[in-house]
Amino acid sequence: MISREYSAESGKRIGILSLSVAWGGLEINLVKLGVWLAQRGNHIVYYSVEHSRGVPRAQEAGLTTAIIPVKRKYLDFRAARALGVSASEHQLDCVIVGMSKDINLSVLSRLFSNNKFKIFYLQQMTIGITKRDLFHTLLYSQLDAWITPLDVLKAELLTKTRINQDKVKVIPLSIDIEKFESSAINTVKARLELGVPSNAVIAGMVSRPDPGKGHRFFIEALASLKKRSISVVGLIVGLKGLYEDDYGLEMEKLSEDLGLILDHDIFFKPFQPDPAIAYRAMDVFVMASLEETFGMVTVEAIVAGIPVMGTENLGPKEILENGKYGYMIQVANSSSIENALIDYIEHKPEWERRALLAKEMAVHRYGHETMCKAIEQMI
Repeated sequence: MISREYSAESGKRIGILSLSVAWGGLEINLVKLGVWLAQRGNHIVYYSVEHSRGVPRAQEAGLTTAIIPVKRKYLDFRAARALGVSASEHQLDCVIVGMSKDINLSVLSRLFSNNKFKIFYLQQMTIGITKRDLFHTLLYSQLDAWITPLDVLKAELLTKTRINQDKVKVIPLSIDIEKFESSAINTVKARLELGVPSNAVIAGMVSRPDPGKGHRFFIEALASLKKRSISVVGLIVGLKGLYEDDYGLEMEKLSEDLGLILDHDIFFKPFQPDPAIAYRAMDVFVMASLEETFGMVTVEAIVAGIPVMGTENLGPKEILENGKYGYMIQVANSSSIENALIDYIEHKPEWERRALLAKEMAVHRYGHETMCKAIEQMI
């Protein structure tokens, strides 16, 4: 449940629009944002669609929820009226839109609202194709702010759209820093709970089952190290249990085919309710994604205090400041991961020095209080 805390910026009335039935990183971030804003004394209404997996999570967290009857992508007047009327009832100051496809609905809903609330779009994905046409130009002109998590995404946005640059605000996505710092789990306890070797060098990944996350290249790197008699144990969190599917089983088979012994050379574990357990069990974290807009797990690993290697694209590159706070690896390149792991073994003190600097940076830059304050000040 939400415990409210007073802050000078509190007292805003904010809608979180997440019209998705899925429950992935994007949806999780929106619920978390709603909870953090509510903890600061703001009134939050979480809007979603019927059968959304986010609604029960939002309700469990103590947020007010409302269902919007969306039936079509554009000009859905019935859904827009429902949102607009609800915005009036709750006297919303602002609606934060979680997906670009729903910007048009939020804009249309203002026609049905007595209070002309502000509309912020919270970007979590790349723009993709160029959107400098008349329709998107007019649509984006109705936004009061476009919140993007990275400078590189801001640059892309200004190139691929005609949005007023004064409306674009760079506010990094955030995590609950205190959850990691207050965790009583240390490396010994974490490894015992996960059932992994206590004295091995463990390199790990945390991600959902998705070929784009680069598990294959991580596994190939581990297999190559084993052939060279360099002992590094792999830990992949997120491909078993509730999230297990054909892809997870495929990665297990790939491991065996390459000569890795399951539950000896490499361990596959389900997501952990306490994410600190996963990171504390690792010596080094591997962000091997082929394309990663931001990469919350990169920030989580940094805050957990472990060295991080990340691929040279978008989020990881900017978060790690091109190697200042971690080690950069090439995209889709198992040899690059292998070489980085060897470098970690041979130059561990330098990796740990960067990890310490990275944590100091992340605590200030990626704490959820920083994100919430920035949003409140814009309303």
